[in-house]
Amino acid sequence: AADQPPVWFVSHWWGEPVLDFLVCLEEHARVHGLEEDVAYWVCAYANNQHDLAADLGKEVQESSFYRALMSPTCVGAVDVLDSGGKVFTRAWCAFENSVVISGHRVQLNMATCAAGQEYVLTEEPAAVDGARGGDAWVAKQQREK
Repeated sequence: AADQPPVWFVSHWWGEPVLDFLVCLEEHARVHGLEEDVAYWVCAYANNQHDLAADLGKEVQESSFYRALMSPTCVGAVDVLDSGGKVFTRAWCAFENSVVISGHRVQLNMATCAAGQEYVLTEEPAAVDGARGGDAWVAKQQREK
């Protein structure tokens, strides 16, 4: 397969149900009005699981995680949150969020689902908010209730 430059970086932990993970990313794509071919960077698929050392490098700035976040094509990161917020207790996830927050180069979003409902929190109004007409910030607030 050809390289797919990352547009959105996904931070998550391996314990969330796979279906919840997919539902969260589908809702994230819908909220942002993304086409089906927009690349989400997910470590399980981007890294060679048989040779992780090659993707991690000797310094964190050499890691595939850091390179994906710093890629000129990457516009943001999305944290996929489970009901216990486990993503916030994982070292790699904390590193990924620190890169986003300290660099202020890309936006940070959060996506979760509970009781059959998906939620996406964005830093700024997303495509769906502007499509509602009127004040996009008010539409964002309504969407994120």
